[in-house]
Amino acid sequence: EKCTELGTGSIIPVVSDRTEGSAVLSLLGSAALETDQVYGTKRSSSDNGMSFEKLELQAIEASEQCERLSIPSISKDAGLPLPDEGLGSALWRVQDIVEQWAGGWEEQKRVLLICRERCSEENMSDGKAIVLPLLHALHSNNQVAFLVGPEGGWSVEEEALFDGICSKYNSDDDAPVKCVSLGTSVLRAETASILATGAWALVHDE
Repeated sequence: EKCTELGTGSIIPVVSDRTEGSAVLSLLGSAALETDQVYGTKRSSSDNGMSFEKLELQAIEASEQCERLSIPSISKDAGLPLPDEGLGSALWRVQDIVEQWAGGWEEQKRVLLICRERCSEENMSDGKAIVLPLLHALHSNNQVAFLVGPEGGWSVEEEALFDGICSKYNSDDDAPVKCVSLGTSVLRAETASILATGAWALVHDE
């Protein structure tokens, strides 16, 4: 609701290493999950999508509340080619969407900003910061998407993936993926989403 009020255009649920199974069960429904899908990345054809419909209703109410003329889309479609054609009904995994985003830059034309906890001198590559202050990245890019982690933060493997991809571009202005810091505090996922979206709204308010 809050992100809708702040101008978010699209919301795409993703699955990270520390995503709680209960969160995915709530979104997709227990009948939709296969027993070998720990985090519920697969939906069966019997899923009626009611959870997504409820989220859409909340987005509509939030749009009406703030007198917004558009409604954000809420779906699994990130506008990127799937890493596996058999996953057409699945939620995106974090590592897949980051790698596909970096590889599909010519089609996407929207910078993916990975929200990470804090910013330190350890996050350096060739003398350049891997993790940028959020406002710095927003001033350099108008069209962005935010990737926000779950409760408990990113896993060690995900952090290593982010470092590898972001150090590859050395935070160039035209990089398809950038790592950003939301400040010195450790934030809840909901708070991080609101802060990132609010910062974008303030920087690009017309």
